Amino acid sequence: MKNLVRVVGIIFLGTILLTGCNSKKEEAAEKKSTDKVLSCSNIEEQTGMKNKIDMTVEFKNDTAYKMNMDMTVDLDDSYQSYMEQIETSLKEQFSKFEEQGIQVNTKIKENQILVNIHTNFEKLTKEEKESLGFSNSDNSYKAVKKSIQDVGYTCK
Repeated sequence: MKNLVRVVGIIFLGTILLTGCNSKKEEAAEKKSTDKVLSCSNIEEQTGMKNKIDMTVEFKNDTAYKMNMDMTVDLDDSYQSYMEQIETSLKEQFSKFEEQGIQVNTKIKENQILVNIHTNFEKLTKEEKESLGFSNSDNSYKAVKKSIQDVGYTCK
């Protein structure tokens, strides 16, 4: 269960680091309008568990506007009897995000728990962004990439 808490923490931190919206529209208009995509991944292995997270962040005018995170938790047979409990725990952890416009899907597939988190920052209301603490974050390509790499992800 400690591993599960760590996985949830990593996902939560990744979501927080990648979300937000630049509140200065004039500044965004001045930035280069080249669209970019940042792809990052992280793999952690612990006894009986392997966590693989693939994250894609899309940028417009050097500001993150979409994020997709796919997490695959491979569990050995000793966790088989806990699969539904772990999935339920993950759903509970992410339910607050769903209430605020972030799509979260979980699924069990054999000895895997699959989690997908999708956010379109442009569709979140100002209140939703503020309640999640994302309204004044620096969401430039450079800042997001550094934040993700600082927590152990490899980006390309």
